[in-house]
Amino acid sequence: MDLEKIFKNFIIADLIFIVIFIVNEFFYQSEEVSTISDQLSFGIFDSETGALLGFGFFVILLILYLISLFLLYRFMSFGKPLFTFVIIAILLVSIFSGPTISTALGSVIDSIEYIIEGAILTFLYFTPIKDKFKSQ
Repeated sequence: MDLEKIFKNFIIADLIFIVIFIVNEFFYQSEEVSTISDQLSFGIFDSETGALLGFGFFVILLILYLISLFLLYRFMSFGKPLFTFVIIAILLVSIFSGPTISTALGSVIDSIEYIIEGAILTFLYFTPIKDKFKSQ
């Protein structure tokens, strides 16, 4: 099989699942999840200033994430470290942002997204795809 095509398909799938996740989180939350979520702490973002800071982090990381996916799709060398940095940053922000709650569908979508990201990282560092990212 053509690894390059599989790699690009994982990138497209990741983009699709990001869109599905965002739409699900912002537009299709059940009343129960919204009610419980409103009562949870936001960790380090648990103030008005913190909420603005958290939203700013979210927007910046989302933009960087989308840029990194584009760079990976085009096999541009900066895409590899940018994608890795963004994944680590998202994990760190998640650790300090407090508890979360989601629907079963949201949890499944999130899990699939993590699996795809893991596959992309595997391609980037442990397959011949890594050689396509040499400085150009």
